[in-house]
Amino acid sequence: MKKIYFVICILFSIGFTSCTFPKCTVDNKLRREIFNECLKNIPKGPERTVTNDWDEVIVECRNTSLILGETCTK
Repeated sequence: MKKIYFVICILFSIGFTSCTFPKCTVDNKLRREIFNECLKNIPKGPERTVTNDWDEVIVECRNTSLILGETCTK
């Protein structure tokens, strides 16, 4: 019984490790276009700020361009 359990465990582990993950690539041209479009669409804000609000806006545009500029294939 222990041998059957061991064989089943080995088969399951082989089955789970043989799964393939999609290959993802980043299209830098598309990413750059998305980033620039994001920056064009932000509203005009104050010229002097005490906090880093504009840094947060730029980081969000960067993160969005990274996510949308990635293409995954199986």
